[in-house]
Amino acid sequence: MKKCFDRIFLAFLLAASPAFANPSLNAAGYITGESIRFDSQSGNYSVTYYGDTGEPSKGDQFITLIYDTPNKIKPGVREQLRSTFGRDIFYRYAFSNDKSAKQDIYAVGLSVRTPWFENANLVTNATATSQATAGSMPGTAAVIESKLTYTDSVEATRMQQSDKWLPEVSFAKTNKAFRLSWQAHPNKTPLDDIRPGQSRRDFGLNMPYLPGLVTFDFEGNSKSFGFPGAAGGDSKIWKDLDKLMFGNTAPAPSVQSLGPKVLIPEPYSTKVLAENISNDLASWVEAGQLSEPLAQRLRQLLAAMGSAAELNNLGGFVGNGQQVFFELFVRCKGMTVRDLEEESDAARLRPDHAELSRLAARAIAFNTFELTKRYFVSVQSKK
Repeated sequence: MKKCFDRIFLAFLLAASPAFANPSLNAAGYITGESIRFDSQSGNYSVTYYGDTGEPSKGDQFITLIYDTPNKIKPGVREQLRSTFGRDIFYRYAFSNDKSAKQDIYAVGLSVRTPWFENANLVTNATATSQATAGSMPGTAAVIESKLTYTDSVEATRMQQSDKWLPEVSFAKTNKAFRLSWQAHPNKTPLDDIRPGQSRRDFGLNMPYLPGLVTFDFEGNSKSFGFPGAAGGDSKIWKDLDKLMFGNTAPAPSVQSLGPKVLIPEPYSTKVLAENISNDLASWVEAGQLSEPLAQRLRQLLAAMGSAAELNNLGGFVGNGQQVFFELFVRCKGMTVRDLEEESDAARLRPDHAELSRLAARAIAFNTFELTKRYFVSVQSKK
């Protein structure tokens, strides 16, 4: 008992002794001597902090490390959309790295808000499935957050990649979104990261969702930045380092593209699908790629298509559908039906219309074609 008391007393003395206390903080919230400095020539950050050297004989002291920001890349995305005779849409992607980049692309990912919450059949973990079937988004999220690191709860077969890249599915509780990502497989040598001037075409998704606007973010293959541990007490440098490494201080490059956004209902309903396409127009308006007046016009036409389908009014359905295509194609000169699946190099160079970007036009036109096709298939199946 005395030995235990002696240890407690010794710990108290150490904590109370000025010789063992952490250095005081200056007005900036740092320990004097700490800093984070940006080198405009290299694009890196020089970080000096007071912390653990990892060597007991040296103890705590000022350490300077170089943070090689993983954003010295210039990524590009080419998307290919394919319809099927079933419910899924095939998404195929080619990722490129411009020859002027200074790093290889090591990882790429996107976040999607809706899949798996709206489709219990896409969730393979039994407990998560029961929550999704009951319509409990928080319940589904809680199960997946506690169990999911890789593709434990979600069908991995819906992601495609070469065997030299590793797929991952993770869940972000902050915005209740799933993150789909690929990284060059660390155990496959040589590393298949995308070097400057190269591209890879081996990535894909199969989802029962029509396309909408998504953002791909990329990570460069940077030099490792690690430190043994902090000993600076409440120094603000740790919060600023967190912002640097995981926040917006040195953001990773991103590219907007098309990805799974608009749910194809099951059982199928043309009216519901028309409503889903219409609801997604708001995301294009928010992104500045579709004007609100044109969005309102398209919403009216899509609503009319849904109502005509409910009334078996073939003429009304076709007429309003033709008007949707007219509104889109008249603003995107030179766009063809083939461009909706994979845009040609010439089409990609054409400027956007003031009311409508070419990316938005592709998505909305593709979705309207799918709405039309699936309506006629549903009509034929009832005969």
